[in-house]
Amino acid sequence: MENALAESFQKYFDWARLGGETDPEVRIAVSETGAPAVEVRKKGVSLKSIPTAFKKDPYYLEVKDAANEFKEQYRRTVRMFELAMEDCDPYGVDELSTLLANPVVKPIIENLVFVNSQTGECGLLGDFKSGTTVRIAHPVDMYKSKTWPKWQRFFFERQQKDGVKQPFRQVFRELYTKLQEELSDKKTRMFAGNQIQPAKTVAMLKGRRWIADPYGGLQKILYKNDIVVTLWALADWFSPSEIEPPTLEYVQFSDRKTWSDLAIADVPDVVYSEAMRDVDLAVSVAHAGSVDPETSHSTIEMRQVIVQYNLELFGLKNVTLKKSHAFIKGTHGEYTVHLGSGVVHMTGVHQINVLPVHSQSRGPVFLPFLDEDPKTAEVVAKILLFAQDEKIKDPFILEQMK
Repeated sequence: MENALAESFQKYFDWARLGGETDPEVRIAVSETGAPAVEVRKKGVSLKSIPTAFKKDPYYLEVKDAANEFKEQYRRTVRMFELAMEDCDPYGVDELSTLLANPVVKPIIENLVFVNSQTGECGLLGDFKSGTTVRIAHPVDMYKSKTWPKWQRFFFERQQKDGVKQPFRQVFRELYTKLQEELSDKKTRMFAGNQIQPAKTVAMLKGRRWIADPYGGLQKILYKNDIVVTLWALADWFSPSEIEPPTLEYVQFSDRKTWSDLAIADVPDVVYSEAMRDVDLAVSVAHAGSVDPETSHSTIEMRQVIVQYNLELFGLKNVTLKKSHAFIKGTHGEYTVHLGSGVVHMTGVHQINVLPVHSQSRGPVFLPFLDEDPKTAEVVAKILLFAQDEKIKDPFILEQMK
């Protein structure tokens, strides 16, 4: 169906003149990442926008509508493949290869890692033989095959060289592994004790397939696995908490048909990791306090990788990463930044209070591999700030550093 849509609009990918020899030409162009856009040129020179006189040209409006259809197809396909990764949906290599004829879908597929459903071997689509059944690889698969660092390095270098970024967070996605002491338990308390804002939590998790049940709390129903994930907290999910923000208690996994609780050891690794990732994101974004809680060990390891690559990108050599901290040797002193909470300490001085500006107020920040996790962006920004402390001009921060 997606290919049929592309074929029906195929003519719009070729240059077409809107009038005489001196008038502009238009077409749909697709970037290396798969994002479609209307391209305009006049006498062989690219224009930033269509001239005003041609904005209501019938053919230009046709091209514009077709481009919007392709933009929606791009968003739809990206979302479909991300859900397929989370649900471990199998595909035939030949089936996926037919999609390569679609100019919008092709860049998406070529920038994803797949895993052989039988052998567990990870690779790009072209690495697998015809007739092979594959899945879109989850970090769980790359971690088990011991190829995760390899793929992180591969896509980091690809982005540096060609500017190509993965359509969604795959190789740089956070991974959550089960704790040894909780395997026999029927609930995990990894995020117990964190206070959250109910309305904000519900709004954020709606896009991650969670629903608010008046009796069972926040739930995520996975029909393919027949598993219901429940986030328990002393909260009324349908109204704001006016007195005391609710505290998270535990996350529970149940059989969808029998409602019997599952031991953590019996929960599929991908289901567990994605559920914990959702809860961690809720704790980071919708926490009810002025200080963000420390995140899990696996998230800290993920941030170590992201920080390391950003240090290389900015050419900084005065930062050392050890366990859960970044140690910085600056011009005015030495600092530590916790990779979980983002708390900054200066050696010989008290904690340096640096307040992050929320995304609604600040300008655009461009950091590689950071998309939907504001806490990671905050941690990286603080490390980059104090690694170049000679450039700090904020009097509030400078006063504390004295």
